[in-house]
Parts: sequence; C-alpha cells; structure tokens
Amino acid sequence: MMTVLPDVTMPLKIVICTKYRLFREGLKALFPEGDAIAVVGEAVTSKEVLALLKDTNPDVVLMDPVALDPGGAKVIHLITTGYPHVKVLLVSMSADSALILQWMRAGASGYIDSCDKPAQLKATINSLCEASANKAQNAGLPQ
Repeated sequence: MMTVLPDVTMPLKIVICTKYRLFREGLKALFPEGDAIAVVGEAVTSKEVLALLKDTNPDVVLMDPVALDPGGAKVIHLITTGYPHVKVLLVSMSADSALILQWMRAGASGYIDSCDKPAQLKATINSLCEASANKAQNAGLPQ
C-alpha cells in the first residue's frame, strides 16, 4: 500500500478559531515560522473564520466550538459544506460526549482534548491531512 505524505516544501496551513486569546496565542506558539505547519489566520467569531477561509484556503481549521455564535455544529457544517477540502479539528475541554458527537455529525474530522500534549496535536493534524491526500489519490483527484 502506498502512503502519500504531505509535501514538505509547502507547510500545512491552519486557521485557529477560538474566542480565548490566551488559547489562540498558545496554539500559535506551537507552530513557529518555518515549521511544517503554518498558522495562516486567527478568528474569534464564526463570521471571522468563514471570511478567513476565502482568503487563506487552509488545510485545517483548529476550532473550539463551545463558545461560537451561532452554535459550533452550525459553523462546522458551513465550513465542511462550503469548503469540503478543509478539515475541522476540534480542540476543546468539553468532555460532553453528546456534544462532541453532534460536532462530529456536523462534519468535524476529529477531536483532541485541549489537555493533550502538543506533539499529539501536531500528529493529529498531519494524520488528517495525510488521510485526505491518500483519499484524493485513490479517487484519482488532484491533491
């Protein structure tokens, strides 16, 4: 079985979306300039993240959907239907399995607890993008 790895010459592009400034800054600090993952935008609101998608064309949106208005599930659905190539990775403290299931059903690609280690977050982002590239290759689609 052939595995497609992300193009190391082009960093994976992410947008961070959470209303908590300290959390945004902490996430951003995990991806220094020159890293294989680049932060291309930050958003505080649903409206901001949707506008950023048009301008930045990210691979992944890191999102804490708990405090978004309108609700997180609606925003996730808008992202995944309007930008099907964009993966939504939930980064949240919520342990409410019903809420997490609602977000996943809305189209989120994954969930990581905000208490997990930074290396786990990076590995999850890479895994989501690698799976997406493999799926596109198997379908004969451009990556």
